[in-house]
Amino acid sequence: KIDLDKAASRGVLQDWKGKWISGYNRCLGKCSVFYVELWRILDGLNIMLSRNFDNVLIQTHSIEAKKAIND
Repeated sequence: KIDLDKAASRGVLQDWKGKWISGYNRCLGKCSVFYVELWRILDGLNIMLSRNFDNVLIQTHSIEAKKAIND
């Protein structure tokens, strides 16, 4: 059984060659998969902005997250 009260997001930042730069995670509590994915993307973008990255490629399997970002 999946415990919906303990959702977490996590992600990895890599350079253009796929070399690991940093990993991150966030405990979210109770929320939907859609919001977990949006938090994952937002946290990754905030880390990249704080490190002055100027090019970003976001990879996700969530069609809903892609639509929300593009709209």
